[in-house]
Amino acid sequence: MQTLIPGMNLALMEDRWVWTLECLGNFTVRSTRIPIDKEMIPTRVHLDARGLDIPSVSCPICEECSESTAHVFFECSFVTQILNGWSGLGLFG
Repeated sequence: MQTLIPGMNLALMEDRWVWTLECLGNFTVRSTRIPIDKEMIPTRVHLDARGLDIPSVSCPICEECSESTAHVFFECSFVTQILNGWSGLGLFG
C-alpha cells in the first residue's frame, strides 16, 4: 500500500473501529438516536436551510420527497424496503 501512495505513512498497528458519536468510542443505540432526534444530520433540507446552494432538496435515492432526517431514516421507500427485507429474515424480535 505504501508504494502506491507516495508520502503516506501507515501506523504499524491493527485496524480498529471507533464510534465517534459517543465519547468513549462505544456504539450504543442512544448515541445514534441523539443526532436523529435533534435533527443534527446534514440532510439536503438542513443544508438548504443553512443557506448552502444545493441543486435540489429532493431525496437523491427515491426522488419522491424532500431529504429530511425523518425521510432518510423512516419514510424513504428505499429504506422501508430494506427494513421490510430485514424483518423477513427474523432479525427483529
